[in-house]
Amino acid sequence: MPQRKVSMATALSSCIVVALANGSVAPRFASAKITVAEIEQFRLEVEAKADVRCKSDTAQQRICDSASEMTIWVFTQPGHAAHPAVSRGTMIFSQTDRGASVAIDRSGHYAGDLKTFDAWMKEFSTLDKRQLEGMSK
Repeated sequence: MPQRKVSMATALSSCIVVALANGSVAPRFASAKITVAEIEQFRLEVEAKADVRCKSDTAQQRICDSASEMTIWVFTQPGHAAHPAVSRGTMIFSQTDRGASVAIDRSGHYAGDLKTFDAWMKEFSTLDKRQLEGMSK
């Protein structure tokens, strides 16, 4: 488990870019629960984007990122506890009267076990919080 956290943290910190975006990003599908075929379709759509870079890590995950969309997608691979599942995190930058604000808009979809998927998504919540704290220093 700790090895996966390090891999995701490394992926998040290496894939986050600074640019402007407005508001939240709608999830790819209306429901978190989708089919295996829909997850595969989503992965193919992401990998077909012009500036997307993808790599598989040692935690049975395929990590894809897009600088132009300020987004990172993590697709589980066979052997991962939450497989099949995908998480998408998008950096959201906004200007307020108190200055610049940054957030990570995260959504996910799964075709397996809900409890395992929820636990995996909670790992991202922790990593997102750490990433945002690191950016505010």
